[in-house]
Amino acid sequence: MRGNGSFVDDQRGVSAVLGFVLMFALVMTTFAIYQSDVVPHQNAEVESSYSQSLDGEVSELRSTTMDVAANGASASETIQGAPDYPDRALGINAPPPKSRLSTTAEHDVSIAGLESAHKQYWDGTERTFETRLLAFEPSYNYIRTEETYYLANGVGVHESGNGSYASSVGGEVVDCDQIDIVLFDGDVDQQASVHDVSLEPVSTNSEYHSVTPEDDASIELPTVRSESAWTEIAADNPNVNDTEVTCGDGSDPPCDARVNTVEIELNDSVESYDFRVTKVSLEEPSTTSPEYITTTSNVQSGLSMNQTHEIEVTARDKYGNPTDAEVELVGGGDGTFRPDGSVRTGGDMTTFKYEPGSGASANFKARINNGNEPYQRLDFSLGSGVPGPSGKVFEVYNDGQLYTDLGEIESMYVSDIYATESSSAGCLLGDIDEGLLGLLSGLTCIESTSDVSQFTATLHGESTTYEVGFTLVDEDQDGHIFTGSGYDGDDYAAVMFDSDDSLVDDEPIFVGKLEPGTANHLFVTKQGEIDLLDESSYQSTEWERRCSDTGLFGLTCTDYEYGITSFDEFMNENIDAFYVDHADGHATVEVSS
Repeated sequence: MRGNGSFVDDQRGVSAVLGFVLMFALVMTTFAIYQSDVVPHQNAEVESSYSQSLDGEVSELRSTTMDVAANGASASETIQGAPDYPDRALGINAPPPKSRLSTTAEHDVSIAGLESAHKQYWDGTERTFETRLLAFEPSYNYIRTEETYYLANGVGVHESGNGSYASSVGGEVVDCDQIDIVLFDGDVDQQASVHDVSLEPVSTNSEYHSVTPEDDASIELPTVRSESAWTEIAADNPNVNDTEVTCGDGSDPPCDARVNTVEIELNDSVESYDFRVTKVSLEEPSTTSPEYITTTSNVQSGLSMNQTHEIEVTARDKYGNPTDAEVELVGGGDGTFRPDGSVRTGGDMTTFKYEPGSGASANFKARINNGNEPYQRLDFSLGSGVPGPSGKVFEVYNDGQLYTDLGEIESMYVSDIYATESSSAGCLLGDIDEGLLGLLSGLTCIESTSDVSQFTATLHGESTTYEVGFTLVDEDQDGHIFTGSGYDGDDYAAVMFDSDDSLVDDEPIFVGKLEPGTANHLFVTKQGEIDLLDESSYQSTEWERRCSDTGLFGLTCTDYEYGITSFDEFMNENIDAFYVDHADGHATVEVSS
């Protein structure tokens, strides 16, 4: 302190204050740099990592959707709708962005040219449904990218902002020989940092239909993919012949609309597709109405009048999946239904019984919705019913069956065939691929696993006893007897007639190899008919030759004359009884007299 006591010129605290100010300025500058540079950079990395994780998020949502579509159980998934920025002691994160989860307007799905075995509903007629696409649009604070993820028809698709479309996040509608379409129902539009997605069953099925494509088989779907993306898909999938994209306004690409339409032309040379259409809701669970009815009972006509029949029926919705319905049973003559009059299907196969009365024949129907459409009813005929010409109808599926008083036979039809594994089958006709001479050597037992339908029966004529054998062998168990115009591998379909009337070297009277197209149609569709007494049904035939001159002491045979050279001679014989010696699988035989 100066002599006058003044503090004006005292400088002792200036450096301390200046130091504090400088330190504070440095801290604030560092914080500002951290907040304006480091935080955005770190959060941008978080957003980039989050963006890369969305493929997995959407793939998981798709997987859960497919599970609901298959097993019919409700499920839910959570989608992280925003990046999770790290907590910070210093620095401030921007508010998390809110992504959008929404459904599009309804769009049509059309399916044409696909035919199932029972042809009740899927008979090639175009069927049209409605669906929505589920869109997920993430949002970001730092990175500059525009992208949208879609679940479309059961396929996950990633759309990038520049208009190119990446590979699907998961699945394809046509995958090899499988067609799997999942439809969406429900109106959703929400913006949030976390999305809880509820998935409710509408029409579900764990099983696929086997369908055969016609010449114009196609599927028309809503799509967000570009024309070039679909061209690439067609090039990579041999079961897709071509694709054609049409813009939402009906014009040709390039398209401005968000959702457009693609027509997928299927490869009609594929023998069959595994096919399924299901529906899942994003709102409340719902049920579907019965649309048509099917049966797994392979015979709808010619049922025997001397036994009780158990018949299985399933009511199905318009998507082809089992659903609840009241099935009416009407007709039946003086027979009895159990349950009486109708059965309630529980969304699955239901069995009812019919006990024939005293009449010689009976007809009845199983129907839904009053049977107003042909596919809403099933006709059953017992006794002298169809298919084929009028006559006596035998359901050959059991050893020991006996039918009497046939008279002169005009035709012998076989239809409604299905097969059993050869492990339960007996000795079969020999390998047809070795030629007819191989067959003439007699019966051969097939040891390898095959799908087989066969029967052998004895026909007691007024002068001669005949044996008839019919065999259908699917050696590779693929459900088809032939590929194209020839037999497939060791598959074959053959018929043999034999007699106890002085055959040379025990040769059969007749051995025939059925036309491949005829055999396969019968085997696959179970609706065809084959007249075993019509030579036009055969690809090749061989008739027995009888020895007319046995030579000295009966030791040689120098000349031959043909014996029975056509079925005409055989059909002139009066047949008193038809007895089933052996049957594997199942076949309906109609003998017309």
